[in-house]
Amino acid sequence: MISGSALRRAYRERVRERAPGIVFVHLAGDRELIEERLARRQGHFMRRELLELEPLEPDEAGVTVDVSGPPEEVTDRVVAALRDLWDSAAER
Repeated sequence: MISGSALRRAYRERVRERAPGIVFVHLAGDRELIEERLARRQGHFMRRELLELEPLEPDEAGVTVDVSGPPEEVTDRVVAALRDLWDSAAER
């Protein structure tokens, strides 16, 4: 498992070259919510222009999860989405 801000498809393609079976988790949310959360962070740098991400495309393995709500809810959504993805892949 790796974690990173592969915000652009070109970055994700680089990761896929090294890990062809990778599954991406796209954490998506309202821009205002994300800007608010970034503004509250201390000791972490991320330029606002980096928020212009490229969502996952249909040919990219992954799930998109809404980030609204507390971190525990977001984590539960990620786990559920990945479980659903793996279950549907196992059925094929």
